[in-house]
Amino acid sequence: MEKDALQRELETERLTHADRVEQGQQLIDTLKMEKVALQHELENEKLTHADMAEQGQQLIDTLRTENDSLRKEMAEEVLRMQKEADHKALLYQRKLQQLRDQLKLQTSLTLQLSTLLKAKKLSSREQPEPEQCEDQEPLPSALHDEELTKNAVVSEKTMTETTKQKSRWKRFRHFLGLRKPQK
Repeated sequence: MEKDALQRELETERLTHADRVEQGQQLIDTLKMEKVALQHELENEKLTHADMAEQGQQLIDTLRTENDSLRKEMAEEVLRMQKEADHKALLYQRKLQQLRDQLKLQTSLTLQLSTLLKAKKLSSREQPEPEQCEDQEPLPSALHDEELTKNAVVSEKTMTETTKQKSRWKRFRHFLGLRKPQK
């Protein structure tokens, strides 16, 4: 009996052990399957991350290229605008110099004409006859230049704005030193 009881106990222990081994094997198989599934998931995550990193790098490269291109275009545009501004400044300086030279010419012409007019007034006061003498000097050749005459009329307008305005013809005649025709 004792032997039978030991035999049964041994048999029970074998069955229990076999169940435990089987459960352990099932657990090992389950864990291996989970391990494989997790490895696949990890590989997928790595691939996804690698794809995202590559796309991010491509986007960065594209944006850098666009940025460099835009900076280059902007630098070229700034350079073009600077050259254009320099050219315009040079043109304006030339125009200003021309206007200064023209002003000097008009000023000297005005001084000559006023001197001539004063001389004529003095000579007309001294001479009782209003006739023109043969030895009287003709007007300077600059008076025959239309542009200078027009500019002189315009400059005379600015000079006479403070006084009462005369008719244009009277101012023009006065500027040229002409007299009214006698009746």
